[in-house]
Amino acid sequence: MADVTAMLVGVLEVINDDDIELDLIDEYAYPIADRNLVINQRIRLGPTPFVGITNYVQATVWRYSNDAFKRHFRMSRDAYVRLLHRFTHYSPFSTVSHNVKLLLFLWTIGNQESFRTVGDRFGMLPGDAHFIFLATCKVIMDHATDFICWPNRDEYNAISENFQLPYTIGVVDGTLIRIVQPMEHFAAYTCRKKFCAVTLQATCTTTLKFTSVSTGWPGSMHDARIFANSELGQTLQERLAGTDYHIIGDLAYPLSERLLKSYRRAGANEEQKLFNRTLNCDRSSIERAFARLKGKFRRLKFLYMRRLDLIPSVIIAACCLHNFSIEVDGLDDEDFAVDINEEEDDDHGLDEREPLVGQIKRNRIASML
Repeated sequence: MADVTAMLVGVLEVINDDDIELDLIDEYAYPIADRNLVINQRIRLGPTPFVGITNYVQATVWRYSNDAFKRHFRMSRDAYVRLLHRFTHYSPFSTVSHNVKLLLFLWTIGNQESFRTVGDRFGMLPGDAHFIFLATCKVIMDHATDFICWPNRDEYNAISENFQLPYTIGVVDGTLIRIVQPMEHFAAYTCRKKFCAVTLQATCTTTLKFTSVSTGWPGSMHDARIFANSELGQTLQERLAGTDYHIIGDLAYPLSERLLKSYRRAGANEEQKLFNRTLNCDRSSIERAFARLKGKFRRLKFLYMRRLDLIPSVIIAACCLHNFSIEVDGLDDEDFAVDINEEEDDDHGLDEREPLVGQIKRNRIASML
């Protein structure tokens, strides 16, 4: 306490005396052990120099075998080269090469490693690795339409032929992406399974490629409400107007002429049971797509992110990579090393009256089986 008082007295003397000598400043303004080093030698500590792995990309990555490269970066070398070509046109020039940025992004989104570990691997500080990862996610999300797009009308017939249910061109469903407990709106993001999450709603075809995605919704929101507020829910009638085509979903979704779901189990006749089995068989496509997404891009198993506004960019970027890898590399057995029965097939307690136009459409499709 006496030292603090003496320092304050010295500061007052400095303020009141215009002719104060430098030695008085030295005595009172810097009562620390290294004041001579700071004042006399004018030495300032700059940015902390990086100490860790260097030249990982230049010396190690390109020595990986093709199989090892795909295991580490979640796509083949050929797919990576094509993606790098796109990314070079998307992202402006910076001091870090596009090659390093893209490899860092792929490594990070394919693993659950901390940014301390990622930065050490790629020869940079954790903060730099974190910034590059989020910036790359944002760049890819801004060009998501290059990877994820709704099919054209002239493609509807070819798509529907791969489904067992007539006139089906897609499957809609939602999956929960675990997140760390948010600082605000804790209850809204706590899902029915008692953990914090955001919901990813997506549609896909039998190729497992997503045709639409919408995410960032709090985990407590019902699938029907998410669908109603999403771009897909608000434009589906317009997209399919003048056709007999539709998409299918589970019991959580509202029945309509453009979105069919199963009959209630209670009181279902044989024709309706056959319809349910056929629809559920087709619906497995979206479950497999979600399983592949989380199995290949494992950061989506748990997102440790406090900024809720940045979470959608990471999820959508992973969905873009999902489609791109299928387009270039196709599907293989490794993609399905995850339990595909992750989500429960129920209506989450939703009680609704099914519209007559939807019932007529469903009955007509059931009679065609």
